[in-house]
Amino acid sequence: MKLATAFISTTDYFEREKTNPICHEYFDGEIFPMSGGNEEYNRIALNIASFLRLNLHGSGYKTFIAEMKVKIAISE
Repeated sequence: MKLATAFISTTDYFEREKTNPICHEYFDGEIFPMSGGNEEYNRIALNIASFLRLNLHGSGYKTFIAEMKVKIAISE
């Protein structure tokens, strides 16, 4: 038996994250705790961010290394 998933609106998610000590990712109505906090994770994140920054320079896109709340429009 599969448990029902509770979906949350983006408005409720952002309101909840204002006071939540744990960062979460939001995707398609669901929230997931963000990983991180160890050396391996930070090295991987730094490598990915460095690659993105180098390859996106001048494109108008922004690269972040730390937790940032962003809203991404997905076109289908």
